[in-house]
Amino acid sequence: MNKKAILTILLIAIFPTFTAFTFSSFTVNTMSDYSYEPMNFQVYPDYFDPETSIMTWDLDIIDIDQVVNTYPDVNGDGVYVAVLDTGLVANWRDYFPEERIKTEWGRGFVDKGVMAAINGGIYIPHIVESVNFIDDHPHGTHVTSSIIGYGFYGTLVLGVAPKATIIPVKVLETYSGLQANFGTNYAIAAGIDYVTNLAIDNPDNRFIISMSLGSLTQIDEIEQAAIDRAIANGVVVVAAAGNYGVEGMDSPGSYAPIISVGASGWSSYTELYGYNGEWLIDGTFSSSWWDEDIPEDNSYVSYVTDFSGRINPELSWDQELDILAPGSWVVGPYPQGFGQSRLPWWAPGVGTGLWGGNFYFVGGTSMATPHVSGVVALMLQVNPDLTPAEVESILKMTADFIPFAGSAWVLYDPNDPVLVEITWGYDGFEAVGSGLVQADAVIDYLI
Repeated sequence: MNKKAILTILLIAIFPTFTAFTFSSFTVNTMSDYSYEPMNFQVYPDYFDPETSIMTWDLDIIDIDQVVNTYPDVNGDGVYVAVLDTGLVANWRDYFPEERIKTEWGRGFVDKGVMAAINGGIYIPHIVESVNFIDDHPHGTHVTSSIIGYGFYGTLVLGVAPKATIIPVKVLETYSGLQANFGTNYAIAAGIDYVTNLAIDNPDNRFIISMSLGSLTQIDEIEQAAIDRAIANGVVVVAAAGNYGVEGMDSPGSYAPIISVGASGWSSYTELYGYNGEWLIDGTFSSSWWDEDIPEDNSYVSYVTDFSGRINPELSWDQELDILAPGSWVVGPYPQGFGQSRLPWWAPGVGTGLWGGNFYFVGGTSMATPHVSGVVALMLQVNPDLTPAEVESILKMTADFIPFAGSAWVLYDPNDPVLVEITWGYDGFEAVGSGLVQADAVIDYLI
């Protein structure tokens, strides 16, 4: 047994730095990412009308609007997406229809060996499995919202695959002695193995693992073995590229058999479309930009965020970046205590959330990952016989081109509305993968 366990960090994109805590027997890497009551899906079902639902910028830019219009029955129905994350907040029913969450399959995996080490003991992995997938950290709830959509004060905000079924698997825990939320490789591997066992026991269903987590290290052999087993049993594994930018890609996302996801955004200014993009409408600062229509010229108006993990040729281990998806300023439920609203981590200063304390703009490859997981759910609904390798190949083949080396003008901080030029792809770093995921092109290819 490996006595020195590297603890896998949570990619919450609201904290600008990370700190490494070293103990006698293990190392932790972690980051340092007047509210109204939302209308409950169960209490007010008639308020959530698909005909009046909101199509947000992040779904528009990957052409979910085209899927809805052309293939209205392609919605992820019958496909299970296991979100390995912080689980769901206790009031998740305020945001999600109850039938979209497979509660009886929800699980929590906590490594009790961490607390022993924090208290001065020797770290020995001790994974405890429970049926408790509830946690007060909202990261997993926000991630889930991009896949199946959510209720927003009586309005339905669309998700990529609104009829997919979520399996909440809590593998990230807030350990009181560290004041940080993370999971050990052993806990994450246990979560992966759990989903693989579900897939083996339910051969007529298709399963996806979505992991908005990782660490800037070479993949651990324990996680790698669990991932290999999952893929061998037909489970499609999607993971974040990480938020360390030019420092490199996080594992497990960097591991080649996984579909790795970097983060893109919507340029605030382009020569062709003027000052229309993130935070701007017709040259005027606007907080309602997020549900505006985006030009179909996706490869022109998209940019690669500066935090998006990319292939760093100086690292000593192999890395593979597959695809980009929206990961800048993604709106979703992020319920926290009063007054804890924050901007995405790259923005200095404190924001006020979005119309109350339960919905926030959050950014990171954590937010990009569920967009691809949702597209995979659409694919598997259309053709359940696709192998994980075929899914990855089709996603990459149908992606919109993003220039290997490019730049974009972005309103980087709403508190300081000045356009900043962001560049990517220079000095040998590979930031774009195969380009921006395109849901309509994927379905067109399959149908």
